[in-house]
Amino acid sequence: MAAERYKAIARKWRPETFSEVIGQEHITRTLTNAIASGRIHHAFLFIGSRGIGKTTTARILAKALNCLNAENDMPTVMPCGACDNCVSIATGNNIDVIEIDGASNNRVEHVREIRENIGMVPSSSRYKVYIIDEVHQLSTSAFNALLKTLEEPPAHAVFVLATTEAHKIPATIISRCQRYDFRRVAITDLVALLKKITEDENVSATEEALYAIARIAEGGVRDSESILDELITYCEDEITFKDVFDVLGLVDWQAFHDLCDGILTGNVARQLEIIEDVVAAGKDLSQFAEDLLRYFRNLLVCRTADSSEVLLRLPEGEIKAMTERADRFPKIKLVRLVEQFADVVNAFDSQIAQRTALEALLIRISKVDVEVSLDTVMEKLLLLGAGGIAADAAESPAKPPNPR
Repeated sequence: MAAERYKAIARKWRPETFSEVIGQEHITRTLTNAIASGRIHHAFLFIGSRGIGKTTTARILAKALNCLNAENDMPTVMPCGACDNCVSIATGNNIDVIEIDGASNNRVEHVREIRENIGMVPSSSRYKVYIIDEVHQLSTSAFNALLKTLEEPPAHAVFVLATTEAHKIPATIISRCQRYDFRRVAITDLVALLKKITEDENVSATEEALYAIARIAEGGVRDSESILDELITYCEDEITFKDVFDVLGLVDWQAFHDLCDGILTGNVARQLEIIEDVVAAGKDLSQFAEDLLRYFRNLLVCRTADSSEVLLRLPEGEIKAMTERADRFPKIKLVRLVEQFADVVNAFDSQIAQRTALEALLIRISKVDVEVSLDTVMEKLLLLGAGGIAADAAESPAKPPNPR
């Protein structure tokens, strides 16, 4: 007998009911209310970044509409997960729930095929559900063909369109759908999920390691589960904060400490050496820039917040090392560094840049407005001392002396 095939954590822990979907309560509540009241729309548009539950929620919706064990043979908010329809939908094998990849089926012929088959009644379900992933990749002619279908769909048809780039979808399509915007999952919710998984899998992991995984995943459930899966394979005993850096090939934090020391002492050569080491080691420079931004954001938190331990969730030794360095910076200097690093990271289209720039702005407004005013005054004084007065005098016409 063949050994049972290993199932990845992201698949094993894929939510099967609306209540298991984390971080999207605003969506699951609306959908369950719609199903319970019988107000089921014919087209849904799920918008959000990758790996946060769009396709998973679409499958749960399909099960809710077609569960065979529901009372009164009606859609249910709690699909059983055991009937033929629920099982086949979960595995992607249900003949009445058609999942389509918009990236590879983006021509008008593919949509016309849907139009030809949509009139056929479901074989064993109440609804025929079409889940089109990455729908923004459809061609213009394909969108036009889809529009005709969405305008007058048969009563047994439901469309779920999923996309990561809503701005590429024609307004005519959006206007015919109920729009649901999926959010990136909060770090605390991700950590709670990772703790639950490690307990169930009998794996030991430090809290700092779980928070590091959640931060790196940037709100993505699937990414955090995939990282944890890789770490479980790598670690023999306990998953630690250092293991996360080793497995993901991230730059060790000592390099950031050294770079920070170079900035404090004005040692440009040392700073350039660190960048050279990062490049020579084959590290992703865009990822390094993001990590550098995050590091100085953490320094700013250490410098301005009383409860930095709770906000950062880093090992005690790391917080101590960062606090010692943060105290050597004026607050205004740290704010400026964060803003400048955010400008660099903007070129890599990162979410962390906007967040930290906003945090820096808020701290500037609430914490360092007096220092900002003094800094502005000092800049003007330096400008005047460098010849600003003489330049102004040269540009202004000479005034005749006042008669006495």
